[in-house]
Amino acid sequence: MKKFLILISILFVVFLIYLSYIDQKVYFLSLSDQNGLSKNNYSLKVKNYLQKKDLLEVYLSEFSEPNLRTTDLIYKIKENEKKTIQGKDHTIKNALIKADLVLISVGNEDLQKQLILEQNRKSNYDYIDSYIKDAKELIHLIKMYCKEDIFFLGIYNPEIKIKEEYITYVNQELKKICDQENISFIDYDPYLKENMYENMQINESGQEMIYYKIKNQLENTLLKS
Repeated sequence: MKKFLILISILFVVFLIYLSYIDQKVYFLSLSDQNGLSKNNYSLKVKNYLQKKDLLEVYLSEFSEPNLRTTDLIYKIKENEKKTIQGKDHTIKNALIKADLVLISVGNEDLQKQLILEQNRKSNYDYIDSYIKDAKELIHLIKMYCKEDIFFLGIYNPEIKIKEEYITYVNQELKKICDQENISFIDYDPYLKENMYENMQINESGQEMIYYKIKNQLENTLLKS
């Protein structure tokens, strides 16, 4: 009986050590539009960074898609979209609950098309305000399930084809919402250079810059010792 109790105690201690080890690892959920899906994108770079530090538990990006709009992501969450990944079913709500880090980038292409084509200033601001309203709903919805770190990426100006006042306004309003909701906002648009674009998409050099912005934020929040 005594040996049995000792064995149980040892197994319990080993289990606690295992749980402690697992808890230090990061379940990383990326919810991104086109720029978060391109080759060597910033999400993959963050994944590789966590992997090299032996801090990655899970990397999930399958709920991302090209031209992912804010309303699309709201719908995915409300409908609890399911994906089968390597033979295992994952729902987006469950992924949000498990996530230690959620990285969000939505609405870039949708907003850019509107702001490039539409010359009417009032129509543009109305469209932006509608996007901001949807972004606020999205953040509220995500916070219902995710209680850990959320990073929201700002909107960028593709090859300076949009009046900068619109991009500045969008990102200022997004930052206000993120500050109110106590989540991290990453505005990388001011740091984009002319050599960081190809066909209105952010190239490898630009992806690297965004990655470093995310990495710096990670080291000041989730990974801060």
